[in-house]
Amino acid sequence: MLSVAGVSKRFGSRLVLNDVSLEVGPGEIVGVLGISGSGKSTLANCILGLNRPDGGTISWHGRSLAERSDRQAARREIQPVFQDPRASLNPRWTVRRSLCEPLDNWFPGIRGGEREGRLRALLDAVALTPDHLDRNPHELSTGQCQRVCLARALAPQPALLVLDEPLSALDVSVQATLLDMLRNLQERDGLAYLFISHDIAVVAELCQKVLVLEHGCVVDQGPVAAVLSTPTHPYTKSLLRDSLAMPGSAD
Repeated sequence: MLSVAGVSKRFGSRLVLNDVSLEVGPGEIVGVLGISGSGKSTLANCILGLNRPDGGTISWHGRSLAERSDRQAARREIQPVFQDPRASLNPRWTVRRSLCEPLDNWFPGIRGGEREGRLRALLDAVALTPDHLDRNPHELSTGQCQRVCLARALAPQPALLVLDEPLSALDVSVQATLLDMLRNLQERDGLAYLFISHDIAVVAELCQKVLVLEHGCVVDQGPVAAVLSTPTHPYTKSLLRDSLAMPGSAD
C-alpha cells in the first residue's frame, strides 16, 4: 500500500534521512523507533508531503507521490496525528468546527442529519460525547484534545494513519487508554498505522513490524518479535538496555 524506497532528505549540510526504505501493507501496524533527532518526524513529513525528499521515491498503491495529481488523490487516504494535540487544533474553533472541516472538504454532499450522524459516530469512536462538540480546546484535557485530533484524522475515512509520537504528551494512564483505542479502531476498520515512537514498550505492544533509525539510517528492520528479542545492531541493543534500565520496566 505504502512504499518508501531509498528516501533521503537533507537540511543544509545535515543529512537527516539516508536511503530509508519501508513498506506498509493494508491493515499493518509498522513502528518507526529511534531517539529524538534520528529522523523519525522528517520521514513522517516526507510521507505526508510536508517535506519533499531529496532522493528516493514514496509511492501509494504503486503511484509516486512526487506527482501532484497522485499526491492530491492520496491525501484523503493518508491522515496524520501529531505529537502535540493542542498545537494541532485551532484554539478558536469548537470541536464541532474542527470535525466538520474535514467532513465538508471530503464529503461536501453530506448535510443535516447525515452530517450530525457522522459527527456523533466520530465522537463515539474516540470515547467522547456530543457534549464536547461545542467546547474549545482550552476547555478540554490534553488527552481529550488528542482524541479530537484522532477523530479529525478518521473523518475522511483513511486507509493509513501516520501517528507521530501520538502518546508522548500524555500521562501514562491516558497513554494506555489511547493505545487501547488505537488497537480497537485498527481491528474495527482495518486501518494501517505507521506508528512513530521512541518508546520500545509501546512499539512492542502495538506494532507488527519495526524499523529502527539512527542518525537517519535504518539499522534494524523486521518483525517486532525478531528485532526486539535478537537485535543485530549495537544501537538497537543500546535502546533495549536503556529501556530495561528505566524505573518500572520490570513490570
